Amino acid sequence: CFLTEFGVKWGLTRFSGRWFRRHLLIDLIPSIPVGLILVGMSGTSAADAVRTGRLARFLRLPRLIRYVRLLRPVIRVARGFGLLARGIDRLVRRYGHILNRNVILCPTREELERASDERAGFHATTRRVRVELRELWEQLLLHAETDPQRIAHRRLNVFHNATDRAQTPLAQRPTLEAAQGREIPAGVLLDQLGTASARDVEAELGEEAVSQLARMVRVFAKPPLRWLPIIASVAPAISEEMSDAEVVAAASRKFGGSLRRIHDAWFWVADLYGTVSPSQFVDRVGTMLVNSSFRPAYRLALFGGGFLAVQGILAVVTLPVLEPLEDLLERFVGPALLALGSVCVIVLGLGWWMKRLAQEATEFYERAAQAQFLPLMELIRSRHLRRDAAVLYDRVLAPEWPEDPAGFLGRTTRIDHLGDRLRGSLVDEIRREGETFQAMDRVVMLFRDRMDGAPLAGNDTRTTSQLLGNPAISQFLQWSHRIDRKHMKELYRIDLNRQKSLLGGPYLWFNFIAQAVVHSVATALVDYNRHAIPVDQLPHATDEQRHRYENWLAGKRGDPEQDSAPDQTDAAGYMTTDFTALHFLDFDEQRDRNIERRFGPELLARLRSDRRRLIRRIFGTYPLHRRPKDQRMVNLYSIYESWLSGGRAIFLPWFLFVLGLKGIGRLIGWIVRSVKEIRHPERRTDRDDAGHADFLTAARKIGRIRRPAVLASLRLRIRMDPEYLGVPLPGEADTELRGADVEPDRRFLRPELTVVEEIERQRRRARADMRRLDALLDDGLFRRAASQTGLPPDAFDTRRHRRAAAIAYLSDMCGVRSHLSAEAILRETCRAAAVEPIRPRHLTPRPKLSGMFKRYWRAHGFGGKRHRHAAWRAISHNVNGVAEALKTWNEHGTAAATEGERLMGDLLRRAEQIEEQLISLRTVQS
Repeated sequence: CFLTEFGVKWGLTRFSGRWFRRHLLIDLIPSIPVGLILVGMSGTSAADAVRTGRLARFLRLPRLIRYVRLLRPVIRVARGFGLLARGIDRLVRRYGHILNRNVILCPTREELERASDERAGFHATTRRVRVELRELWEQLLLHAETDPQRIAHRRLNVFHNATDRAQTPLAQRPTLEAAQGREIPAGVLLDQLGTASARDVEAELGEEAVSQLARMVRVFAKPPLRWLPIIASVAPAISEEMSDAEVVAAASRKFGGSLRRIHDAWFWVADLYGTVSPSQFVDRVGTMLVNSSFRPAYRLALFGGGFLAVQGILAVVTLPVLEPLEDLLERFVGPALLALGSVCVIVLGLGWWMKRLAQEATEFYERAAQAQFLPLMELIRSRHLRRDAAVLYDRVLAPEWPEDPAGFLGRTTRIDHLGDRLRGSLVDEIRREGETFQAMDRVVMLFRDRMDGAPLAGNDTRTTSQLLGNPAISQFLQWSHRIDRKHMKELYRIDLNRQKSLLGGPYLWFNFIAQAVVHSVATALVDYNRHAIPVDQLPHATDEQRHRYENWLAGKRGDPEQDSAPDQTDAAGYMTTDFTALHFLDFDEQRDRNIERRFGPELLARLRSDRRRLIRRIFGTYPLHRRPKDQRMVNLYSIYESWLSGGRAIFLPWFLFVLGLKGIGRLIGWIVRSVKEIRHPERRTDRDDAGHADFLTAARKIGRIRRPAVLASLRLRIRMDPEYLGVPLPGEADTELRGADVEPDRRFLRPELTVVEEIERQRRRARADMRRLDALLDDGLFRRAASQTGLPPDAFDTRRHRRAAAIAYLSDMCGVRSHLSAEAILRETCRAAAVEPIRPRHLTPRPKLSGMFKRYWRAHGFGGKRHRHAAWRAISHNVNGVAEALKTWNEHGTAAATEGERLMGDLLRRAEQIEEQLISLRTVQS
């Protein structure tokens, strides 16, 4: 149809040569069905393509076919740029009603609630029902024994009857344009894009739109177009077997993920407002400059020393042969070295100066806050011992508690006993009195260690330190073959004690918020201790002191230079020292009553107001949501028409480059203003408007600190604990973690789609592993493992050993899973890959693994070329750990099972250590 449109338009211009040259690249080339022609020349399976290939062979043009194949990337690039220039415009004009939506970038709570109500409205529900009905009819056609013609006739009768019984005229129902034209918050839109499935895509867009979008996605998802910078971030990995709806859904998820990163970066910058003080900002920029320039400056210094040494030697040794070398050093090496060295020294000196300036401004705050009992904020956690005891019992200790034959110890009694142990650990050493066991002692120790850190203070790093450094967890990480170098690198990024990345990671926001707490509390402490006068001392105060106190209590400011320079204040200027960090970070009725009795109700009212404002400002954001609605809203159709239509999409990299330059200019302006505020404290401005944000902002900031550690521990547990995934141990009908497994955690965390998909993959793998292990146990695995280690045949016949075996097998400790079931894993994975869509090509070549696969396939291969191709893709992606099984099979062959029995025996002898690993990981995650 595109070629027909091009021919009609060219005919209307009377076959103008100028019009043809102008539209050759942007209309004609993108309209040529290159894929159909090339696939036909390749001789693949599609019927039309086969006929095309026969035609090519009939014409006996093999050399031309080879040349065309070599030109395939060039044609694909030209077609892709043509689509960017004009092809997308046609789609947008045709389906503009879908794109014509007002996206609210910074929605209010009311707008979010309204969007959730609209999501469950009439139109969305009917579309989902329509797609589900169509899938049910398709399943009926596939599996029913009745003649398909009878089923189709029956379906038509159902449609006719439903139309006759319809009571509401179609004209009165919501139309697609009306439903799609509504406003939608950006977060809701990104959730829809990031979680789109094939069913959702068909329901939202329709078959025709899905078909055209899939054709366009397939063009950009193939090399070399998918290697381009911007396209690489939005082009999905697809396979030939994927349907049009699956291709569009994959593109939607990839595009939604890219937009999500931009959206999060936007809020990342907005959340700095109110949290990051000028000194913190300058210190961070200075650290970035020092870290980026120190190593080049150090290397240039070494190279410069060598250059001076060589130059000195050449000045002493005058040989005609060395004159060209001396001339080269003087003309090229010397000036380049001087220029690069000067830049590095300037950047390093500027960064060092900024760090020193910021350090001088923060030293007073840190000393004041620490001296006024900021670490005692850990007392807040001790108020929730009963709740913590219940959580630890349900999630960790319930399966470990010794059996009570008499039935006297119920859940409430056990929780009370655990709470007494936890409370006793806070005031005394961990005593072994009364009912106790090893698992409880470990849980109490980990809980007591966690209590040593004050919430969101600089020492609140105990839990992440335990996750990274606990000996039991570290032993599991070393034993498990499922934790590779990539997983370890991701795990160490959650460290809150050391900076692992320059502008990302939980350490950055933990440091920001901890420093913001210190600075805000220290400023409030100095302010109150300098101005507040106790009621019983007011008669003895001077007129000047009383006047300044009354103005301060009423919210009036005195000398700004004197009031805003706490680093110039000494203890001699304090009117009182009664106020501590606990007054501004903790709400305690008894403490407030003491303040009211000593300083009066007016000062207590101001204290409560300042306390509320302090916390809200630290966990606030730039008040974008308080702006008028038209300033917070964009229209997707208008953005496309303004920025990308008419071929301007090709210039998108240039637009982004210009925006990047503007961002750098704003960053330099922020740095200059922050330096001025540090050097002149009287110019500082209060950012109280940051405290107008809602609770979602605070949760977002805390999530940047805690969420990576929580997800890291979740990923470790789903690779270790089958009961956490809801999979019973071998020989058992149910798990002992009912209600404390991964599903409540998933509902509470609401993680990204990738995490949810990972949980489902690990659950399927755990079910297959426990089924395979159960068969091995029925076949006498424990008996053979005991004989391999020289123990009696019934040495491992306990539940502890069954659980240790399940954990070891699931996590592939010491490669025991790969050794025991190498052939079974390879056979199951290859058979499953043959009936599933072929996975995308692996990005990096793996020649060694490919050689192992070829040897395996020659011995145990089945089917044709497609089956071999699908099996190799599954192995290259290490589906279900099949790559480890292939390596084990290649190394040991049929003797792998005997080696696996020996490994299982050695691990079962350490069942107590495996239990400690499980208890430690469960406790740290909880």
